[in-house]
Amino acid sequence: MIDILDYWDQDAAAQLCAVIGMPQEATAAILPEYGRFDPSGIARAFPLLLDRATGPMGVAAIEPAVAATGARAPWVWLAILLAAAGRREELDRERGIPEQVTLDTLAALSRFVRDFYTQEGSWGFRGQGWIWRQLSGGIYRIGALEFERFRYHGPALGEGDNALTPGEKLLSVHIPGDAVLTEAAIADAYARAEGFFARFAPDWDYQKFYCDSWMLSPRLNKLLRPASRILRFQRDYEILEFNEENCHYIRWIFGAQTDPALFKEETSLQRSVKAYVLAGGSVGAGVGVFAKGRYGLIDADRPIQ
Repeated sequence: MIDILDYWDQDAAAQLCAVIGMPQEATAAILPEYGRFDPSGIARAFPLLLDRATGPMGVAAIEPAVAATGARAPWVWLAILLAAAGRREELDRERGIPEQVTLDTLAALSRFVRDFYTQEGSWGFRGQGWIWRQLSGGIYRIGALEFERFRYHGPALGEGDNALTPGEKLLSVHIPGDAVLTEAAIADAYARAEGFFARFAPDWDYQKFYCDSWMLSPRLNKLLRPASRILRFQRDYEILEFNEENCHYIRWIFGAQTDPALFKEETSLQRSVKAYVLAGGSVGAGVGVFAKGRYGLIDADRPIQ
């Protein structure tokens, strides 16, 4: 049984915050919780966060105790998740996973805090419903992108080599908000991912990369310049499904604002999408795949930077 008290350590949390780039304002709010919050009440639920099969149950079991702390809840959550991240570091080290991959993966905690600030204009956190994937070894960040072993449970889609079938094993691709999608970064991420999973999950016999994202919307072709990095990312994929009703793009492009008339116009992407939405359009989201092997495989024994 994993004991949360073994990881409930303010100094260790401070060190981890520093190496994963946690904003100082957030660190200053998190660290006092190691003296204020009593973790004994969540001791039984804590190990659930570290297992891919039970992560959501762990979040649900911990939520009432955290919610009871009121305005401190975001920082209590981060204290708990940093404790779990300390255990994730140990587990990855035991498996021989490169330290930089582990730290890049755990840096999602910091990214969620920064995303909250960008979207809300204040420091906070609301990523507990997602971040268990990183803490349980479900998602790893390798270079510019994140990768997750994923079994497809939707309807059959497409035809031929790129068709999706129910139950199929895939490597799902997530695009972090701070990813720089240059040609070289994309190629490096896919090649390293193939090497990484060949070494650390050799039984996961996937044949395709899979992505479900607003960045795969075919409507972006008429909103962005041909040289757009988003379109460059999209071109690898065969789009098998388009969901016009998906509105997740609003949060990622414009933050918390939901009134199109008040959408920001600070970037060319924001200006193009805002004009399109005001004219009655919707970006939506696409589901796409492409076969593994397109970018080769970087030797799994080579250090992953």
